[in-house]
Amino acid sequence: GVFSMFIALLSFIYTGLLMQRSDTTRMFQLEYASSSRTWSFMLSKFMSVVFMQTILLGVIMLTGIAIQIYKGFYNFEFDLYLFDLYGVKLINYVVWSFLAFIIYSIIPNFYLGLFVLLAFAIGSNFLDFIGVEQSIYKYNDGPGARYSDMSEYGVSLPRYYLYKLYWTGLGIFFLFASYLFWRRGVRKSFAQTLKLAKTRLKLPVIGGMLAGLAMFFVLGGFIYNETNVKEKYVSSKMSEQRIADQEKTYKRYQSIPQPRITDVSLNVDLYTKERNIEGQGVYTLMNKTAFAIDTVFINYSRMAKEMSFDRGADYKDDTIAQVKLFGLEESLLPGEEMLLTFEIKNKPN
Repeated sequence: GVFSMFIALLSFIYTGLLMQRSDTTRMFQLEYASSSRTWSFMLSKFMSVVFMQTILLGVIMLTGIAIQIYKGFYNFEFDLYLFDLYGVKLINYVVWSFLAFIIYSIIPNFYLGLFVLLAFAIGSNFLDFIGVEQSIYKYNDGPGARYSDMSEYGVSLPRYYLYKLYWTGLGIFFLFASYLFWRRGVRKSFAQTLKLAKTRLKLPVIGGMLAGLAMFFVLGGFIYNETNVKEKYVSSKMSEQRIADQEKTYKRYQSIPQPRITDVSLNVDLYTKERNIEGQGVYTLMNKTAFAIDTVFINYSRMAKEMSFDRGADYKDDTIAQVKLFGLEESLLPGEEMLLTFEIKNKPN
């Protein structure tokens, strides 16, 4: 929501101010002469940003509790509030902090760095227009994790963490790369910064960068396999084209009379925590037209596993359009009824 974007914006601004602090306070020479390691300066600033995010999330919780009290609601769920804010949402802002550190390390100008970060964060929302739709290609994007009283977080939480850990891997790489370009003391030219980065490229730094990249590519490969190999990804353009093809294919049948559903019997089992569903049902179909019906069109969902009539019928299955064309061996006469039995079951989550 709006407050979520507000925290991300404050994280960008606060990171830039912290990294420029030694220059604005004229303390850069003392920092350069200090015996403290460069890692200590960088990590202390990074932890300061995370601490700020933690405080702002606490403000959200206290504000929500105050509104509950004002509305006369006293059934507080503090464990849920703390877990949702600090166990779920905090990692989202930490991943943005990784990006802010690498940008400000490379771009010394505060305003230019902030502009790049905002362009990056806002521009990623418009990548769909150039065909980049999958979350795996958009920094810090991924499925959300929503809580409900019926199913709690259901199966959304593991997917949420999978994407956040995927981006955290890249963030770890950014953090080690930030160390290479970290400015300490008098501001240097970019060529001098590159030369300094080479001297800092020691085995521990290389190991940290490789570990982050390994995490990023391994989890990315797993996500890609799940979303593009096991389940073929369909872009919005492909989806629109399929709809257009479906209309062209089946429009000629729109005037063919079809039976009407007059009675429904359903037995459905909902597994809310797993977000799974199983069920069986029977539709009573009546021919309310003045013509005999020998062909029935059924547009079904992917959860439909079995469909059968109480009379003989052959069918053709268009799995792309998800349409079955049933040819009845015995036509359904005007005023006559028949039963359609079906089973539904989703792919287990």
